[in-house]
Amino acid sequence: MKRKPALPSLLTRAGCCLLLALGVTLAAPTASLAEQTEQGTGLAYSKNHAYFLTAPEGWILDTECGASQRRYAVFYPKDSDWNGPVAMYSNAAPRDGRTITEAIQKDIDHMQGRSAGIKVTDAGTTKTADGKMASLRYFTGDKFGNYEAVGYVPEDKVVVNIVLTARNKAAFEESLQPFRKLVAS
Repeated sequence: MKRKPALPSLLTRAGCCLLLALGVTLAAPTASLAEQTEQGTGLAYSKNHAYFLTAPEGWILDTECGASQRRYAVFYPKDSDWNGPVAMYSNAAPRDGRTITEAIQKDIDHMQGRSAGIKVTDAGTTKTADGKMASLRYFTGDKFGNYEAVGYVPEDKVVVNIVLTARNKAAFEESLQPFRKLVAS
């Protein structure tokens, strides 16, 4: 899916409190504050969105390691890192007037365009902490042998994508419960 360029940021809850105490507004994108925090909570935001995510138990929130790939909210097991066998990240895509179903289909079409053998499974829905219903999809059979799950959370102007990516089936299956917890956070 082609995404509009943005300068999203991720701030930890402590960083947000510090900035607010100093009188800094969180409305405009800024550089992210680098931090690795077990079960950390961070605020991801840009022009048309802002949302908190909390790392599941046993997972690290890392605001630095994925920044060069425009991944400002990266999560991985505490005994691993971004390059390990499993990780999660979040980003947002403009809705551009699309329904959530149309936005998901656009993402699926994009993935299948990159890897014709991809199989998509509807994995149901899960409720987020603010009462939205996130649609879940599992992706298998890409050209690299990865397993992915994506939670699509509808917002007014964007769709928040929360992605679990694993290099093997065992790591994927072991991480599905933490993935659902991250989406629900």
